[in-house]
Amino acid sequence: MPADRVALGAALLAALCWAIGGVIAMNTTMRVGAVSFNRWRMFHVFWILLICSYFFSYGRLPVMSEVWLLVLSGFIGIFVGDTALFFTLSRMGPRRTSIMFALHAPFTALLGLFILSEYLTWTQSIGVVLTFIGISIAVLYGKRADMLDIWEENRGNIGLNLCVALLAALSHALGALVARPVMSAGVDPLIASTLRVAGSVVCYFMILLMPYRYFRARESIGYRGMGITVLSGCFGMVIGASLYLYALSGADAGIVASLASLSPVLMLPLLWIRNGYPPSALAWVGAILASCGATLIFY
Repeated sequence: MPADRVALGAALLAALCWAIGGVIAMNTTMRVGAVSFNRWRMFHVFWILLICSYFFSYGRLPVMSEVWLLVLSGFIGIFVGDTALFFTLSRMGPRRTSIMFALHAPFTALLGLFILSEYLTWTQSIGVVLTFIGISIAVLYGKRADMLDIWEENRGNIGLNLCVALLAALSHALGALVARPVMSAGVDPLIASTLRVAGSVVCYFMILLMPYRYFRARESIGYRGMGITVLSGCFGMVIGASLYLYALSGADAGIVASLASLSPVLMLPLLWIRNGYPPSALAWVGAILASCGATLIFY
């Protein structure tokens, strides 16, 4: 299989890992708060990635200029982006958060065009648009009329929640674009993930010095919550983010982001399993459109 196809396949697997990690994290994030949850999530992920990098890395080490770019990517994409993402996840639920976060794909494609001069073919461009439309339909109409679930509630100010969701999408797009030149230069994905997470961990613990209650846990996370945090981190960051960075090493950022944004479509059957409610008919229509868009991107 050509290298670019392998990279695109890695982006799809990253989407699946993010979907699993998001569903696993939902209840614990609501209980302890987005910042505290992600602080412990990144802390454990860092040590797991450090061990994996020692035993399983195969690419070259980054030079110092690339190290700073990866740390900057981690600050933007993880510290800012993931915190904003889990904030909206705990306030709007996974379905609404997913539709907003899917915007990171067109953001990445547009910014990649202007910043990195990454031009897409007409087929790829149609695939990106079709993927986004499919995701929008799948998530927007994924709720059945008879669904009553705490994950469907909206908490707090809806305008604030939407703005933070947009911040999450834009931060992930910018984080990917900062990392893209480093990854295309052949830096090992596990080492790159470790450096990105290391920068975010430092930031998460530094903000504990600030006198704001929001930066602290609402309640003790507990042993079970810590286990869920580690499990979510393994799927979302150890496996998912490493696959995403590997995908960036072999394909344009906009295309990778479009495939990775299929995460909300992949989340629909997971929510079906968890809640016992099958998605609506329009959700399946959207999923089919998104799949067609992904096929165009591949071919």
